[in-house]
Amino acid sequence: DRSGIQLALDDNSGSDRNFKISKFITVAGVYYVRVKHHSSTGIGSYAFVSHFTPNNRPDTISTAIPINPNSTTQGNIEVANDKDFFKIHIPSRGTLVVETTGVTDTYGTLLDANGRQIAFNDNAGGLGQNFKISKLITAAGTYYVKVKHSSATRTGSYMLVSHFLPDDHANTRSTATPINPNSTTSGSIETAGDEDWFKVIITSAGTLVVETTGSTDTVGELYDVSGRRQIGYDNDSGTGTNFKISQYLETGTYYIKVAHRSTSGTGNYGLATIFTSGSTTSGASSDDHNNTQDGATPINLNSTTAGDIETAGDEDWFKVVIPSAGTLVVYTTGLTDTSGVLYDVGGTEIASNNDSNASNHNFRIEHNVTAGTYYVKVSASSTGSYRLIPQFISSDDHGDTKETATSITPDSNTSGSIETARDVDWFKVIITSAGTLVVETTGSTDTVGELYDVSGRRQIGYDN
Repeated sequence: DRSGIQLALDDNSGSDRNFKISKFITVAGVYYVRVKHHSSTGIGSYAFVSHFTPNNRPDTISTAIPINPNSTTQGNIEVANDKDFFKIHIPSRGTLVVETTGVTDTYGTLLDANGRQIAFNDNAGGLGQNFKISKLITAAGTYYVKVKHSSATRTGSYMLVSHFLPDDHANTRSTATPINPNSTTSGSIETAGDEDWFKVIITSAGTLVVETTGSTDTVGELYDVSGRRQIGYDNDSGTGTNFKISQYLETGTYYIKVAHRSTSGTGNYGLATIFTSGSTTSGASSDDHNNTQDGATPINLNSTTAGDIETAGDEDWFKVVIPSAGTLVVYTTGLTDTSGVLYDVGGTEIASNNDSNASNHNFRIEHNVTAGTYYVKVSASSTGSYRLIPQFISSDDHGDTKETATSITPDSNTSGSIETARDVDWFKVIITSAGTLVVETTGSTDTVGELYDVSGRRQIGYDN
């Protein structure tokens, strides 16, 4: 440099026995080149060639190039180890997708307003050797994209493409959209894996019906006040491929989660809720649930359904769909002395019970089942009301929640299986020091992986 301190040297990196130095200059100023013969006694003529390519992109976030959330910007890695910084202002919660196109092998990093890395990608998901980052942005603000070549010594041009999709409804229970028990709300699954959460407050006991409308293939889940215990689930009981859940509820706050049936699907939908306060019966002479298998009332697993034996000899039939092999537990609560019978789809009795124990007049049936439709018949020795509760324990190799995640070591090989449609397997790994964690699957199954922080809610890695 100007003071004579050596910044770089070379012997034979050029053609034949010529030297060639490529050095990224970070500060403008005077620099010097010294040329000599390789041998202390050698002589000879040469041509001295110099070439300078200005760095058109700032190399720090403080001078990053501002771009729009939805834009295409040309860039160039002019010299070895060049880095290009871009600044994007995100107006709301949503999904930001940034990627490059072209033939240059790029590496991308997404940074928050303080310059902390929140996502990165090399070649996974992008076209060819381009990077592609898709990140859920939970808060409006300024974010930065850093682009460099995957090789520290190579150069090349690229196009940086950014695309932002605002999220109409939050992806978590804590930020769920409040709706009324009787309402119609529009929604959209904007990106693959998007979920929309809604919160509804029930002020008196009654039946809540929640369903979607439209052409999007939706799946619906109903949760209790904790947001963790699922009390209702449906896929296609509504019109077309829409879900429809009908559930008797006590007073309290409940949560509805809407998702696309396909983990890669997107689309718009309408969400309708209808609440009817009070008992499902309209009088002592009416029958709340049909007396035959053909007219059985559909119920959801892990739900509570009100019933009433209105007259002597009355029977109430219910239909429940089991998604996979596991254990079905069905029982009643209340003061009525009930009896229960479990039937398969053909109407063959497979289990029955009268009193679960000497001090309890409610029945309880626990039976191992496979995927399919089953029927429950409830009767009683006298008239009276009851609550019917079906619970299901899947024969699942790994838990479906963060709380039931399978513990693994940082260096391990664990077998797994997606046993049913929409099954997910959670794993927990404890990292004791800073370093790089690589997680991947092997085999012929087309898997998607997500890496979460200690809360189990903030996604810090994703790949398909």
